[in-house]
Amino acid sequence: MKHIQRYLLFLFAENKYTNSTIPKESVRMKEVLFGYFLGPAGATLAGGVCTSFLNYYLTSVYFAGQPASVVAEYLVFLPLVSGGLIIAGNLFAGQLIEKTETSQGKARPWILISAVLLPISCLMLFLLHPRNLAAKMLCLFLTYNLYYAVASPLYSTANHTLIPLSTHDTQRRSLLATASNTSGLAVMGFGSMVFPLLVGTVIVSQSHWAAAFAVMGVISCFACILQYKFTRERVTENRVGHTQNRIPARKQWKVAMSNRYWWIILVFHFVFQLGGSLKNLSMVYYCKHVLDSSFWGLADGSGATQTLLSVAGAVPMALAVAVVWPLSNKIGKKNITALGLLIGVLGGIIAAFGGSQILPVAAGIAIKSLGSAPACYLLLAMVSDCLDHIEAQTGLRCDGLTMSVYGSLIVAANCAAAAFFNGASNAGSNTVVISASYIWIETVAFAICAAILRLFRIDGQKNMTASNTR
Repeated sequence: MKHIQRYLLFLFAENKYTNSTIPKESVRMKEVLFGYFLGPAGATLAGGVCTSFLNYYLTSVYFAGQPASVVAEYLVFLPLVSGGLIIAGNLFAGQLIEKTETSQGKARPWILISAVLLPISCLMLFLLHPRNLAAKMLCLFLTYNLYYAVASPLYSTANHTLIPLSTHDTQRRSLLATASNTSGLAVMGFGSMVFPLLVGTVIVSQSHWAAAFAVMGVISCFACILQYKFTRERVTENRVGHTQNRIPARKQWKVAMSNRYWWIILVFHFVFQLGGSLKNLSMVYYCKHVLDSSFWGLADGSGATQTLLSVAGAVPMALAVAVVWPLSNKIGKKNITALGLLIGVLGGIIAAFGGSQILPVAAGIAIKSLGSAPACYLLLAMVSDCLDHIEAQTGLRCDGLTMSVYGSLIVAANCAAAAFFNGASNAGSNTVVISASYIWIETVAFAICAAILRLFRIDGQKNMTASNTR
């Protein structure tokens, strides 16, 4: 770790090439646009497509022609075994960030390093394609974990950590969190709206998949550089001379775990992510095997169906971004989020009773997505409020640690969802499990999350500022 620190100090010494272009005084719109929307959107573009299509690619392209039962068993094994490695990668990334001390902050340097790691590791997932089944399995295990256990945790932990380190101004931080989460939703929208139209038309072979992800890799490289230049860690800069980075990890764990709100918001996060992971994973199968795609008059209208459902979900969320932030400042982040989740439950019930008919299902999905918007946009802001509460109580910050746990829970939710779905649906062939995964499980998760929020009572308290800890 000491050798890494020396290298980082040398590489990120203060100069015109590594300095941020953002002023220290306050958050400006160019920071919101380039540092927290366009930068993260481009950096996670390939990952967003993988969320929706990696499982489909593996079952339909990578393992095409292989025994279905063997493939199904392997795709249960892969996320379960890799999950431990990915969680370890997230926790290691958190400690790496906590122990990083440079003039450019502790999270931003890893954003720039990810400009190299992210595109290379993601491309290898689609570039390597051996013919032998055993070789396929081994190659996939290695490349899958290179991306998901090494490159992705390093970027995502640094990216999430930037929110609480950006400023102590809770309203401005909510704006940054909204922009950051909007970028993630925009990427997911591309993966579920635009990309389905390319699959089967432009992207039809293994080489086409590799070429598509090579293009997205180049985009992610330049996006990481953009994000690095247009962000700033004001909280880190204000704590120069403090000994936060030398506090043992065990003490950070103790401080964080002794705070009840830390547990509440992370449990909320896991339940919310688990429902969303199952919905995203099952969407392509739901459109192919459950909904009646004859509506389009095409031989295979599942791609158009998926695009319609994606648009039905994306448009309300895009409209909601204009009102979620101002409403959260008036009635509180917790209240607007809980109200939205209850609206989402109503939408899920409407979609479920739509059966195989496209239009009522799309209407229910639109209402459901509208209801989920406040949680999607404000979750990181609520996590940041929790970190400020810990700082106000103890004088310590646990940003890197908490965001590594935050990222680990996303991984745990994704792995649990993939293992459950592939096992219960026999790799996407059981329509009952597909329907439950796409609609009912997330609907129930929304109801649980709304109940959990009743226990969260630190909605951006005014006294949670750095001045209280000095």
